[in-house]
Order: sequence, then C-alpha cells, then structure tokens
Amino acid sequence: MTGRRWRDTFRTVASAILDATMPASCARCGRTGEPICDECLRTVPPIAGPTCATCGGPFDAVTQAPGAVTECWSCRLAGKDLPRTRTAATLEGTIREAIHALKYRDRPDVARPLASLLITPALAVTNGVAPVVVPVALHPRRLDARGYDQSRLLAGHLARACGWATMDAVARIRETDSQVGLGRAARRANVAGAFRGTAPLHGLHVLLIDDVMTTGATLVEAARACRAVGAATVSAACLAREVSATGHLP
Repeated sequence: MTGRRWRDTFRTVASAILDATMPASCARCGRTGEPICDECLRTVPPIAGPTCATCGGPFDAVTQAPGAVTECWSCRLAGKDLPRTRTAATLEGTIREAIHALKYRDRPDVARPLASLLITPALAVTNGVAPVVVPVALHPRRLDARGYDQSRLLAGHLARACGWATMDAVARIRETDSQVGLGRAARRANVAGAFRGTAPLHGLHVLLIDDVMTTGATLVEAARACRAVGAATVSAACLAREVSATGHLP
C-alpha cells in the first residue's frame, strides 16, 4: 500500500472514530448530528425542466421543439469533446457552502451526504450500465496541502451506495492554476494535457466524478485521458455547475 493510501485509510478510520465520539455539526446551519442535516439537504433544488442533452444544463424550452437543436450553445462550440454530463444542482446556497466546507474548511465528512446528491445524475448518464467510477484527481501537491482528495471521497461514497467499482485511473500530471476567473479559452489552455490515464480501462464504461463544473474544460481533458487507455464510453456526474445569467455554462 502506498504512503498516500495509508494516509487516506488513516483519515477514514480517524473520521469514523470522531463521528462515533463527537457528533458532527451541519456545515451550513451548525445543527449537531450530521455533516449536512436533512433539512439543509432538502433546500438543494435539482436542475429542473428541459436540459441540454450533453452538459445537462438548464435549456430554453423553445429550443426543445421537434427538429430543433438539443444542445446549448456552449456544447455546440465544444463539439464532441465534452462527455455526457449531469449535475445535481447549480452552485448556490446550501450546496455552495457545503462544497466550500469540503474543499477549504477541512470537512471531509461532508463528502458522504453530498455524494447522496450524485446518485440521480449518475444514474441519468449511465443508462442502466454499471460503470467504473473514476475521480477527477487533484495534483499531488494540492493533495498534500489539503490532506484528502474531495473527488475521490465523493467517488468512493457514490460507488458504495450504488454497488459500483471505483478506480484511481486518471492522474493529474501537471499542476494547473486555479480556474476561478478564467474565460473559456483560458480554462481550456490551463488544463490542456493535465491528465494521464494510469490504469487500463479497455472496454469499460467510465463515470467521472468531480465537485464543480464550470466550462467543462477539466472534464474534457480527463475524459480524453480515459479514452487514451481504452475506455469504451465516458460520462460524468458533478455536484454543482456554475451558470451564466442565461442559464448556460459560462
């Protein structure tokens, strides 16, 4: 077992002990009992109404008329590079606060209730086929700084809930700048070539897991790495998506 896996195992065991001896508090409202309480989870609205056939974002119902295009303008620009993706919600309110706690406030326990929100989008893109669940990995330096990989935690909880296999099959081989504040072209350039497949995926149906989707540039590169090592199909599920004022990807 690698040093990183030993550390992840230790953190999992330590978290279980702490959960048993010191009840968690809700990352949003502070109520004692759960990392995110049921009441706060119920405030996360799913993405409703017509959605883009590719990215799953809110879609103007007018464009869903028979014979009309079924993709948003962002996905039409991206061509066939973006894997079919669904997200649990838009990045606002409870889910924004919970993801912030998971990533920046040392709350890995929040991953378990958040992963429950991934079940619906994951089932929507897998079409009844059991996938291998692959997290979109952090760069090792960022992993060392944070102490855990939030996407790996989410992928593990989702896989256990659905009875699916999980595999660390994609490595981030180049440390990238933060995507926050970058435009579409800059985001693509920032993550170009940032991932490499590290395990054979020949003939497998891969479900990529990430926390937040903005332009989809990271998913495009991670999917490319999966296909390079033989994945038969690649789809993706994310917790939340940023949207523009028009409801589409920025």
